Amino acid sequence: PLTPAPAQPSSSALTTAPPTTLTWLGFTDRGALAVADSAGCVYLRSPQWGGSWVPVWAAADHVRAGETYWPVAATSDKLYCIMLSAPQQHPVVVPMPYLTELALRVPMATHEHG
Repeated sequence: PLTPAPAQPSSSALTTAPPTTLTWLGFTDRGALAVADSAGCVYLRSPQWGGSWVPVWAAADHVRAGETYWPVAATSDKLYCIMLSAPQQHPVVVPMPYLTELALRVPMATHEHG
């Protein structure tokens, strides 16, 4: 899990590719800044990597066709969200929506022997 270091000024900007926009911003249980964009990616700001924005989840890898997600909270290793089915764009409040827990992982390159 990513853990925040003592406070430091941001040394890198979060960039999104047009027409992607920022859709959610929050803090993890350990105080790390977390954001989600309209392309379905979640990033954590990692002091361990010089304040870089690290991609930790991508909707394309986890969400079925016709589904979207509504982030609610994050920890250092989990994203809590409400899964929405098309054409729903926002969660209902009554009845109380069910939270889905998704694992956050830093992508790692692997070498396959062939």
